[in-house]
Amino acid sequence: GRMLWGDWLPSWRASRAVAASTARTDAGRIKKHLEPRWGDIALVDITRHDVKIWSVELRDSGLSDSTVQRCVHLLSASLVAAVDAEMIGANPAARLRLPKAPPATHRYLTKSEANAIFAELNQYDRFVASLLIGTGMRYGEVAGLHKHQVDLDRGMLRVVEAWSTAGGHMEPYPKGRRARSVPIPQWLVALIRDHPNPSTNCGSPHAAGKCRSGLIVWEPRVGGVMDESNSNWDRRWRAAVERAVITVDGDAKPVGDVRPHDLRH
Repeated sequence: GRMLWGDWLPSWRASRAVAASTARTDAGRIKKHLEPRWGDIALVDITRHDVKIWSVELRDSGLSDSTVQRCVHLLSASLVAAVDAEMIGANPAARLRLPKAPPATHRYLTKSEANAIFAELNQYDRFVASLLIGTGMRYGEVAGLHKHQVDLDRGMLRVVEAWSTAGGHMEPYPKGRRARSVPIPQWLVALIRDHPNPSTNCGSPHAAGKCRSGLIVWEPRVGGVMDESNSNWDRRWRAAVERAVITVDGDAKPVGDVRPHDLRH
């Protein structure tokens, strides 16, 4: 228990089983917020009161409640691992009461707004946007969607893996760690049937299992998976949103800010 938290950090990290994208995001928070505060503190000297004060300091520094919660949860996870390793007797950060994060404000598109944006997209980008808005899938889930996971006759698809930009591979199970079935509206079924797609396999490594079929979305610029780092889809989407206008009471008005993630709503 006299080991410094900073010296325990490498062992704890090596024992974590999280997605590469999660590990990358957490690494930034650990370096910026956890290491400066706890790096030189012995595990046995970390008290519950100290953790409470630290959470207040983080919030007072301007961090959002959700970021404060994530930082405290990271510290708690590292201490749980120390308990499991029989280095300390208890986790002082366990079940710590923290301010609840405010509910997220979602952006919902009207049909007029969606149509206005879609009119500014090329055929390929419109197809990607249609998958996002028609199924509620995340970007990485759309990029990782294989043909054998889509049943157009039944109008259903299975989300069982997602493309990981950080890992450069197909990850089993998307965010939430649970596969799910998603209905496909009939207008989207027709689009998928008519969308040209030459791929017979994804051409990308799979973290688990083997590739059984080609992708539903084939990035023509790179001849492969629609990776956020090479497709520039996000940039083209934002440019289309900036150009899109709708008519309200006879006046043309911009659609306003719409993130690709908002298409899930």
